[in-house]
Amino acid sequence: MAVIGSQPRTHLIDTDKNFRDLAKSGFLTDFRTPVAKGTYPKWGVDHPTMAIGDNLEFVTKHDASRFVVFNKEHHYKITNITLERDVDTHEWNWCIEFGSNKS
Repeated sequence: MAVIGSQPRTHLIDTDKNFRDLAKSGFLTDFRTPVAKGTYPKWGVDHPTMAIGDNLEFVTKHDASRFVVFNKEHHYKITNITLERDVDTHEWNWCIEFGSNKS
């Protein structure tokens, strides 16, 4: 069970156009990020900095001084966080599920 955020934070996620298009259309509803190398994931100890209820905004590009956020009025909310083992590398990954958070 993942931690539920009491004060939602916003996380900027660096994405490519294909990812953004699939997320916007609803065909893509999650992404994976590796658990720190050499550690065994324990809930609450080696938990990602994201929490259920936090918001995601997708970065389209960045330069030396700032990020450009994709469609800022349309961001996404984290709905679930689970652990998965990669079938090829056998490494642990966080699976971050998200849903549309239209205003």
